[in-house]
Order: sequence, then structure tokens, then C-alpha cells
Amino acid sequence: MHQRALQLRLVENMERGGKAMRLRGFIDAVAAGADGCNDEDRHKVDAWLEWARVQVNSLDPIGKAGTTSLGGVEATHLGTRRREATTIGRASC
Repeated sequence: MHQRALQLRLVENMERGGKAMRLRGFIDAVAAGADGCNDEDRHKVDAWLEWARVQVNSLDPIGKAGTTSLGGVEATHLGTRRREATTIGRASC
């Protein structure tokens, strides 16, 4: 049962990570498109870019401890060695 929950979390994190990558690409495109803006408009765009990047960072599972956590499950229950689980747990440190 816990194995299934971990699998679902893996897929959810992959989807969230993919969305974050696509959003970063969109934000970069908006930034590039604002190169010709006047100072007032550029200030508004820069404020939006800063906000958008914070939002994406909050959505992105990469680098967050929960992404690589096994949720307290012993590695032997998952069919892996304890050493591998410890290494995975350190991936986001």
C-alpha cells in the first residue's frame, strides 16, 4: 500500500517538475519580450517576473526534501538496499 503512495508521489512530482520547467520557459520568453519596453513598463514587467519566479519555485519539487523522502519506510520494504535509500535521502540536501 505504501509502495503505491510513493509511486503516486513520484508521478505527481514529475508532473509538477515538468510544469515548473515549462513555466520557467514562459517566464524567460516574457522577459525577453520586454527588452524593448520603456522604463515604466519595464518596472512593471520586472515586478511580475520576480513574482512569477517565486511562484514557480514554490511549485517546483526539485531540491525539496519531500521529493526524495521515502516517508519513514525501511528500504527493505521497498526492495532496495538501505544504502541506496540513504543516498536518495541526501539528494536534496
